[in-house]
Amino acid sequence: MPETYSPILLAKKAKNIRETTGDIKFYAPHEKADCSLRGILRRTILRPVEMMLTETFPIIWQDIRGFKSHETSMIFLGLGFGAVLGGFLQLYFARPMKNLMPKWNGHPPCEMNLYGAMFAGPFFVGGILWLGWTGAYALIPWWVPALSTVMLGMSYAASALAASMIYCWSCSSTFHTTDVYWTGDTMGLHTCNVFLSFFFFYMPIIG
Repeated sequence: MPETYSPILLAKKAKNIRETTGDIKFYAPHEKADCSLRGILRRTILRPVEMMLTETFPIIWQDIRGFKSHETSMIFLGLGFGAVLGGFLQLYFARPMKNLMPKWNGHPPCEMNLYGAMFAGPFFVGGILWLGWTGAYALIPWWVPALSTVMLGMSYAASALAASMIYCWSCSSTFHTTDVYWTGDTMGLHTCNVFLSFFFFYMPIIG
């Protein structure tokens, strides 16, 4: 079976150039990788844990691809676009509920609302796999993992957390604006969280 892993192919090409020209300065990045036990454990264990417990976007686009902060922020537009598409799909899945209301005396089974989740589940898993496997390699163009955010946004919009995240995003955009026009870091995380709690503590009561 022929080798298809691009780092290995590049390493073989660099080795051939060294042997042909006699110039030892030609090396592939894969040849300079830390192959010690510590380096292997860091790549296979610590890096996935770091990506699971921290924000993934800065790691993929800033640390790996060298994007600036404002350029990385534009990647979130894919989530927003996917969320809009997912919202329309959720409205489509909710259409049969109108006809089921008379049949169940206004209280149809909760399972009838699972059609959106049945759609969102595979999209969420597929989006995560797409983002993880394409975002970890700098050789892959930046837009390839960025497209996976559309799938993630669509799956998130069809979940029960979508409404609460709309509140958080709307408030966070306001806090960002005030922090830009005010001098210095005037609010801080503690004040922002107090505002969120104060504005939306009544939502569970209304819902």
